[in-house]
Amino acid sequence: MSLLIQLSLAATIDLSEILDDNKTSPVIKAILQQQQAANRALLELFKRQQQHATTDEPFERRERERSVVLIGVPESTQVLPSERYSSDVAAVTSLFNVMGVEPTPIIYRLGRKDNPSFNGRPRLIKAVFPSRQFQYQTLGAWKRHRDAIRLQPQFKNVLIRPSLTLAEREKEREQRALRRATMTGKTNFNSNLTTN
Repeated sequence: MSLLIQLSLAATIDLSEILDDNKTSPVIKAILQQQQAANRALLELFKRQQQHATTDEPFERRERERSVVLIGVPESTQVLPSERYSSDVAAVTSLFNVMGVEPTPIIYRLGRKDNPSFNGRPRLIKAVFPSRQFQYQTLGAWKRHRDAIRLQPQFKNVLIRPSLTLAEREKEREQRALRRATMTGKTNFNSNLTTN
């Protein structure tokens, strides 16, 4: 039984029979009433804590709602950080010009440059727009133009997706793995049919 249900039961238990009984000590009655009041307070506190735990920080949520993540944009090999940033801005601006996206967002690379987990792949770029409308516009333009964009050598491995929470990314990763397993199963099944 979950803690919320247990607290709810403890806070709402009917003590009238015990409190009305003349044989019950006044000290026991007082302790039971105090315990029930404490259980009610604890239940309210627990509910508030759960509410805050399930909702994002408003700033982070608002930023995510107006952001996209670019995957596979080549990373500059320049030594100076300002030169690498200028290269990133030029690449993102060029990509968004091809897609017809008007505002130039605030952009930055995610992760440390020396992080070995990237295995030579470029770090992700996060693009934060002035409003949510531009995120929708960018994702829609990406869906319409991605095949043409990938014909350009510098953008052949690029992917654009919305900015997601860790839980959303894990859920998508599981769904991709499931689709991949399903596709592999279908491919193996079809190849067995053609070889027999």
